[in-house]
Amino acid sequence: MRLALIFMIVAAVVVPMAHAKDSAADKKEVEAWAHSLDKDVVHKMVLEHEHNPLAKDVKKNIRPVLAVHFEPLDYIVCLDQIGSLLHTKNEVHEAVFWQVVFASGDFVEQHPNQAKDKFAYMQVGLEGGLRIYEALLPKNPKARLELLDRLLVMRNEERLLDFVKEHPCDKQ
Repeated sequence: MRLALIFMIVAAVVVPMAHAKDSAADKKEVEAWAHSLDKDVVHKMVLEHEHNPLAKDVKKNIRPVLAVHFEPLDYIVCLDQIGSLLHTKNEVHEAVFWQVVFASGDFVEQHPNQAKDKFAYMQVGLEGGLRIYEALLPKNPKARLELLDRLLVMRNEERLLDFVKEHPCDKQ
């Protein structure tokens, strides 16, 4: 069942993108399509990214659609918290970064009554990214990063919200 659902989601993502040309009108059409996706479909895509973040089809098809989908939402991706992941050129760190972005956006979309609670959505985003890091680290030991290890400890000690509050990104 899960495999069939994932196939349907990927097919829904791939078909419009495969037929899109490089023209501005075609890009606008794909953007409009990504923005119109049902929040339940988007949530399933976020979970698929979390479960298979290094899969070629996830990186090529799901990541770009989610990035476009969440772009108009009013939430902050705090680079003070995770910006260093962008400079490592490591695919695990990249996957963690994107999951923080997607899990935060998914929270905002799924919980509109808490959409302005940046501490809540930032914590949820970090938790999503840490689940990827924790799952991929055994097979990718070179991806070990002090920041992420420290965040794992804080999460396990139920102090991740402390980290979020210490890095609130108020200036953005």
